[in-house]
Amino acid sequence: MKIMEVGIRMKRDRKWHLWSFSIFMIFIYFMGIYDFFMMLSHNNAYYTSHGYGQEVIEYFTNYPFYFMIFWIVNLLAGFIAPILLILKDERSKNLALISAIADMILMILTFSFRNRWNVLGRGVSAFDFFILAITFVLYLYCRLHLRKIESKRFTNRNLDRRLCMEELLAFYIYPLPKGTEYGKEQLNDENKVEELFDYAQILEACITKKGWEYLINVHGYETLFEIDTKSGWHDAEDIKDFISYVEMEKNYAPY
Repeated sequence: MKIMEVGIRMKRDRKWHLWSFSIFMIFIYFMGIYDFFMMLSHNNAYYTSHGYGQEVIEYFTNYPFYFMIFWIVNLLAGFIAPILLILKDERSKNLALISAIADMILMILTFSFRNRWNVLGRGVSAFDFFILAITFVLYLYCRLHLRKIESKRFTNRNLDRRLCMEELLAFYIYPLPKGTEYGKEQLNDENKVEELFDYAQILEACITKKGWEYLINVHGYETLFEIDTKSGWHDAEDIKDFISYVEMEKNYAPY
């Protein structure tokens, strides 16, 4: 496998779930906004297509303003959050949490005081619980993804400072704020190398060009391939595939 092909595949593997989940959430909340306007405008065709009767019409007639505030906040925050996530904006995490909390409060109030379960039925209520659950999942996903981005930035900043003063083979960002250095003594230990690979695959550690050269000289590709397989960092099918991954890592490694 060519190095460029490996790089493209890894980049695609890291981003497909971000784009898929974000677009799914944008679609869900776009439909929620559409539903909001159709329900409150008492669109007869929309009500008929969903099988809603007079009881549902009365439910959304003169809908309380304070309930509507939670509904609007849930929809707007839930729609904007995945867009900001795609843009790697820190505010996506906060908006996802706001959306989930607003939805949870709205459901508690309407199930408790407006007989929501009996009026809208089991199917709609179950779907509402599903939306609440995936909105909390969106918050957790934003938090995890943004943490990885910040960890990578922090790693690079620390590497730049350390490498200006000394030769560094590998670096782990924790414990903050100084992190942990990996020198020759640590990289001679196969267990430490596996530990380093574990951290590197979640973007909490970085191996420099000199670090890769040292690992290859000391352990060789076959041993590193075995360690990598145990760690589960690269999805290499064989030793040749693994070498392509390593060459790509060396190409993008600092210094």
